[in-house]
Amino acid sequence: MLKLIFAVMINELKRLLRVKEVSSVLIIGLVTYFFFYPLPYNNEEVRDVPIAVMDQNKTTMSRELLRMLDATDSLKIVDHVENLGEAKELLKQRKIYGIVVIPFEFEQNILKGRRDAVVFYGDASYVMIYNGAANAVSSVVMATNKKILMDKQIAMGVDPAIAQGNSAPFNPVTVDLFNPQSGYATYIIPPAYVLILNQSMWIGIMLACILSRRSSFDMAFVSTPQRSTAQLAFAALAGRYLAYLFYAYFGYWIFMLFAPYWYQLPRLSDIFSLAIFGMFFLSAIILLALAMSSIFKKMDNVFLLMLPFSMIFFFFSGISWPQYLMPDLFLGIARILPSTSAIEGLVHMNQMGASLQEVEFQLMNLAILIVIYGLLAYGVFYRYVLKLKAQPPA
Repeated sequence: MLKLIFAVMINELKRLLRVKEVSSVLIIGLVTYFFFYPLPYNNEEVRDVPIAVMDQNKTTMSRELLRMLDATDSLKIVDHVENLGEAKELLKQRKIYGIVVIPFEFEQNILKGRRDAVVFYGDASYVMIYNGAANAVSSVVMATNKKILMDKQIAMGVDPAIAQGNSAPFNPVTVDLFNPQSGYATYIIPPAYVLILNQSMWIGIMLACILSRRSSFDMAFVSTPQRSTAQLAFAALAGRYLAYLFYAYFGYWIFMLFAPYWYQLPRLSDIFSLAIFGMFFLSAIILLALAMSSIFKKMDNVFLLMLPFSMIFFFFSGISWPQYLMPDLFLGIARILPSTSAIEGLVHMNQMGASLQEVEFQLMNLAILIVIYGLLAYGVFYRYVLKLKAQPPA
């Protein structure tokens, strides 16, 4: 039996390298995604967003405010305009992404103790850019308010230390847990890599199964003497599973071990824990793909299915749609997808430092999927062996 399994595994490993349709997905595709997918997120946070300013006050105080805005990492003043019409044209041409308006009597109202407003118009169609620019403007305005209040108290004879405390009786302290830079790359890349690996393995394995049907190796394999249909089906399933697991771990280690160092992402888990969790995750993907391989007769059908399913995987993963907002029905459906538990477990382990015991629920979910998909895959291969045996010899 072991010789049969080993023969199937070696044949499949060689064939996957020879068949360009499969190797392009399982090898070239994964390497390409590794290098090109994170490029838009490399900077982690928004920097030097071009903005225009309309200073209607033109006083020392308004110029100081603009200097502070331009000094932030997030903003860059590229133009001074005289009216909103001119600023809107720059906004439409995408030369700027925001407009800061300082009103006419800005300094005078502040000196008289009146409230005034610094207005920021931002292009909210780019959410990341808008949030970065708006937060920067808000921070500068709050810092300016604090300084003005402190200067007023000092002018009234209040001790500078007391004036500083009065201007800010308490300060909020925010601690960015598990994402020290509060960056988008740290948030999106790790779960996206899990989805990419999930999709690539699913497509590659189903393509490999379609292209190997009724091959000369398979015909010779089912003719092995003194082996029952059940034994041949198990050997065929086990051999292919081991071959695909080898390729799956190739992509898995690229994404989970090498990527954090290359892109400076958090990786708090140890290699042993990652290897164990990866075994459960990759096994569930492989067995699901092998179980579904009998549905498709042509390669084109695989891609036709994956287009809508890629969106389902994405939404059920919890990346863009938090799971606590999902209906119970959708939560149940999400649990039958290996990628859901894999994303939860790997993010907890790599970014939050969780141990295998702390992702026990995800491991148990994947183990159940392995059993279910494994039985389905065995049934598929059993039928396949029966069909090959029923064919007359060429």
